Amino acid sequence: SMGPFLIFCSEDDDLAPYHIILNFAKRLQDLGGDVKLVKWQISTHV
Repeated sequence: SMGPFLIFCSEDDDLAPYHIILNFAKRLQDLGGDVKLVKWQISTHV
């Protein structure tokens, strides 16, 4: 059993592109992880 995971991301993050984070979160779910993804549309990398 994995998780839980809480992942914060932004659609306009240049350092951690949204599509990469989304694929990572989906993969964790596929492996049985309990994943909650929180997404902003506009936010710089923090």
